[in-house]
Amino acid sequence: MAREFTHTGNRQAGAEGLLLRALRVALSGLSWLGGIWLVALMTLICCDVIGRSFFNAPITGVAEIAAFSVIGIVSLQLPETILHNRLTRTDLIIAPLRRRFPMGGNLIEALFALAGLAVFGVTLVGSVEFLMKSISSDEFYGVQGVFTFPTWPVRLMLVIGITASAIAFLVQIIFRLASAAGASRAPEDMTAGHVEGDIQ
Repeated sequence: MAREFTHTGNRQAGAEGLLLRALRVALSGLSWLGGIWLVALMTLICCDVIGRSFFNAPITGVAEIAAFSVIGIVSLQLPETILHNRLTRTDLIIAPLRRRFPMGGNLIEALFALAGLAVFGVTLVGSVEFLMKSISSDEFYGVQGVFTFPTWPVRLMLVIGITASAIAFLVQIIFRLASAAGASRAPEDMTAGHVEGDIQ
């Protein structure tokens, strides 16, 4: 798991700090919503297993709900993961580089975030198009007459999650470039003022 850092020196002040705190709260709220959704899905699956095994009364549509729920849950929890730099990756190169050359390490982190922003930007365009089509065509998922539900709510969750993820990558880019600029001016202060942790 990738480790993070916290700047324990000068905190963001004024409007920038307020916006960052608001973003953290909003993305945390999305993550909590995804967690609640996950618990509800697990409960539904357990009820289906119990009903199927002991009462010969399975719950209709559990497989369809679970398939779309995975998309929604990941979409809601991914933005906070990106903001706090918790995406799974190897630190074999970047960790030693950031210890020895903080400026270079932060520039590489910024390039990684830029690549993520580009990928999510392209994905967002396609996701919005699919969302519009699903709303205009009343697209549904499931077997008609047995169990169906509209696809647009899940597609909307996907668009929200992708948008929030792109914003999180943008914040990471700004933060990494600012850290790289600070490291170029005073490397010893940056290494002393940063520990593994979170964007604050």
